[in-house]
Amino acid sequence: MFKRSRKRLVTGAPLDIGVFEEVLKRGIHEERLALARQLSAFAADPATPRGDREAVEPVLLSLSRDALPEVRAALAEGLIEARPLGADLVLTIAADEPAIALPFIAGARAIGGARQLAIFKGADTARRVALAGRPDAAPQLAAAIAGEGQREVAAALLRNAHVRLDERLLKMMFARFNKDPEVVKLLLARDDLPVEVRLAHVRLATHRLRVAGEKDNALAAAQVAAAAQQAEEKALVAVLNATHGAGELRRALIFLAEKGALTPAVVFHAACRGHAGVLAHTLTLLAGFGRRRADKVLRGRGLFGLKHLYANSELPEDLFPLAQAVLATARELGMDACGRAKADAAAFGRKVLAHLMTAHAHLPMAEKAHLVRLLARFTDSDVRKLAEKLSDEMSLAA
Repeated sequence: MFKRSRKRLVTGAPLDIGVFEEVLKRGIHEERLALARQLSAFAADPATPRGDREAVEPVLLSLSRDALPEVRAALAEGLIEARPLGADLVLTIAADEPAIALPFIAGARAIGGARQLAIFKGADTARRVALAGRPDAAPQLAAAIAGEGQREVAAALLRNAHVRLDERLLKMMFARFNKDPEVVKLLLARDDLPVEVRLAHVRLATHRLRVAGEKDNALAAAQVAAAAQQAEEKALVAVLNATHGAGELRRALIFLAEKGALTPAVVFHAACRGHAGVLAHTLTLLAGFGRRRADKVLRGRGLFGLKHLYANSELPEDLFPLAQAVLATARELGMDACGRAKADAAAFGRKVLAHLMTAHAHLPMAEKAHLVRLLARFTDSDVRKLAEKLSDEMSLAA
């Protein structure tokens, strides 16, 4: 049946679809199935003239509504590579039973950006998941998923390695799904996740820990609150240490400052573990200066300038000698562009301790013991033990 019409096409005669319509009216199951396979291949063939493709479109639409699932399935499978296709045909197949519709939604070339969005708006969760997994998922579809997609759909989009998501969409998904462990895990695994989201996750997680502790007795609540505070400081420092470049670092510090979370403990925990850039950018940020001034601080251009910045930053006065020691040690060991010292936390901490002891040799023993105790508060465990032991010995000598 199809061969006769194909012969007319080859000779240049108008395509006669009458034989196809006869099959639709009177054809048995096997004939309609064969027609679905042949016509879908014809429509998907790039060599098929546009006029001929449009001529068979009504027949394709009828086949997409055939009573037998086998016919509809064969048609949908055959049309996955077809492009273009009419909107009615695409939407009819997309609305079919899941076994037929989902593979078509996931891979049909005829489902472009506008159609992706149209299907999404009226689709159930399974169809939305299929859309989210498309390698060509359009920006407007990604925006719709971020704003109103179910958690399964958002998770599918985050797993789609072919789709680039901008910061706005990632922030939107975190705002909607920050209580969902699976979505949060997928977000945190992304290299392009904004640093503000990582910091917000830390603060939310520790806040929930504190709230849970408040339900217990007062002693347990106090212990949980103290543990949560330590966990938050450690996690925030880890995020700051992982920032890429001075620009992202400064964005992270601005975010913490706006949330009231840029505490001396966070700043000096990061600084005493080797990230002098956190200290330098915090000083200039709180004193109202920009990134260029932070670079000057890191490079040690003028002690008077550092004193002035520190005084205007409102960081604790007794931590100024420790700030000096951190910056001097970082310059001695060398830093990357972000201000991270080229040494691990333990080696950096020991170097800071040595600097405190030599640079402040003139101080009374009690004051030196105090400085060493401050370092012990903010450095890593190995250096902390050494600093605490040294502080105790100096206190006894004093």
